[in-house]
Amino acid sequence: MSWFACALGGLALASDVAEDAKSCLEVQLAELWRDGVRSRPIESAVLRVGETKEVELLLYGGFEVTFRGCAGAGGTDLDLLLVDAEGNILKRDGVRSRDPVLVVEPPTTGRYRIVAYLRAVEGAVGDKAVPVAFALTFGS
Repeated sequence: MSWFACALGGLALASDVAEDAKSCLEVQLAELWRDGVRSRPIESAVLRVGETKEVELLLYGGFEVTFRGCAGAGGTDLDLLLVDAEGNILKRDGVRSRDPVLVVEPPTTGRYRIVAYLRAVEGAVGDKAVPVAFALTFGS
């Protein structure tokens, strides 16, 4: 079993994610698979502006991995962040985007959290909820 499978512990993309967020992510992944990049689904959620979805996982120091996310219809800025065990933000995608990419190489082997943070939606915020999905990709 690869270290990625161990690190992810069998997490799967939830079936209740709205199709637009799931489809957005699947399109990204399909393009990458043709180039030999592999992926593991991590998580999905329905978020309101200011809400987060966090997943803790084991990452190995010196191994580069990429997290890719997609916000569904109405989502205009989904942030991805890597947070260490002490709660320090080590890296964030830093781009206002519906489909962020975060490339990380953890400094040491250990437990980290990947955080999806819905920063903005189209129009009036109100109680608008937006589906989001994100995955880990690795390989050439």
